[in-house]
Amino acid sequence: MLKPLLAPCFKRGGRRALTALTSASLMGASSLGLVWYLDERCAEPSLGFVLILAWLCLLAALAWVLIMALSPVLIVPSVLATWAKGGWGETPVEIELPELDELDPRHYQVNPQGRFKLLYTLAIAIPTLGVHVGYDQFLTRFQREGSARIAMRNSARETRLWGLEQLSTQALSGRLTQSSLQLTEALRELLKDPEPSVRVKVAAVLGALNVTSAGPDLSALALDEGASRELKAASLLALAQLKAPALEDNPARDALKRLSASPQLRAEVPYELSIALGLQRLNAPESVAALRAVYSLTSGVGGDLKAREAAIWALGELRDVDLLPSLSEGLSDEALSVRCLSAYGLEKLAAFESSAPLREVWSAAKKGERCPLIHTPKGAGLRVVMMPDWGYQLVLVRALASTDDPLLLTWLVEHQRDVEPLTHRLMKKYYDALTERDQQGLLEEFKRRNARSNTRSNTRINTPKQAQPQESATP
Repeated sequence: MLKPLLAPCFKRGGRRALTALTSASLMGASSLGLVWYLDERCAEPSLGFVLILAWLCLLAALAWVLIMALSPVLIVPSVLATWAKGGWGETPVEIELPELDELDPRHYQVNPQGRFKLLYTLAIAIPTLGVHVGYDQFLTRFQREGSARIAMRNSARETRLWGLEQLSTQALSGRLTQSSLQLTEALRELLKDPEPSVRVKVAAVLGALNVTSAGPDLSALALDEGASRELKAASLLALAQLKAPALEDNPARDALKRLSASPQLRAEVPYELSIALGLQRLNAPESVAALRAVYSLTSGVGGDLKAREAAIWALGELRDVDLLPSLSEGLSDEALSVRCLSAYGLEKLAAFESSAPLREVWSAAKKGERCPLIHTPKGAGLRVVMMPDWGYQLVLVRALASTDDPLLLTWLVEHQRDVEPLTHRLMKKYYDALTERDQQGLLEEFKRRNARSNTRSNTRINTPKQAQPQESATP
């Protein structure tokens, strides 16, 4: 049916050249138009899929016309002559074709059908790969983020949320590890969306995709007095995820340093602020003060349990010996989860001074007590285990095993009863290791420190109070 319409395009050599040029031009123009429309204007995800399918079909059709127009030169004239004759029931068309010389090697060196298939495949693949490579991996980018960007332009809130959810899913699965420049700009622009739920989701996606350039925007949202608590929490958790290469400035750390000094944030979103400071391991004076305030002031013992857990965990993540008193304070908390996190933090501290407070609380630990599994919020693109599901006695022994305290050579033997089997095996293993270190002379400095400590203690106990001077009697 199309043969009579296409025949004039192939009738003579000049027309065939013009047809080939027109086909190639249309292939290029349609490719550029598709990329521009999908990247800049399209707002319906389903339309985007339809347009890509239509574009591939158009490339296939134009590639056939191109190769057929050039077939007398690239292959042999008989290819177009066979098409002009038509098959059964088709009307032949008249086409002027050049004569092929009898001595032309193409008579016996060229397989017309094989060469046509090869050239046709190349005519489709070259523009497709050209668009894909030339426009930032266009096809892969559309699959991973293109449809989501299209959805983000839609006027319906549900569609925009669907697009953001797709980005979040891709990021969590590892298929989308970084954000393109276009996507970054689109996400930062969407932070101004009138719908609060959309802004909350955008903040979470920015964190999941590690868009470090969004640090100032997220910081401004956290300090915005008109922002909801959910938006402030999402902004802080997003800042918690922003990482920068080594030896490079991380805008998120600078932003969190300023945010940690805000009494309003300490009171309104103490849990998220603590998680962010812990994940970034920000040990600036403002951050440490904020974590101490969250535990002892803002939340208080008996107050917000989640905030207390996050604050103690974050203090342990800082791995600063100066924080030993704060972590030791958590060992006396009324909540088992906080006590577990405190001991777990002291294990990370790996300080000799941790031994005394850990041994002091051992008597309160009961066989069978288990620390609950605690992790960071999953909805924000995070899944960091803050506290594994371990026995409390096991956590205490693990922390003690990081101290190298020579007093444990006696203490471990005296306290091996009424413990769980796994804890008992760890105590035996650590006792053997500590004994070997003692035989190698690696504990001498710690022994001297214990001796000095005992001397000071005995001096305070044995020193009598100074007698008060008596008044002389008057005659």
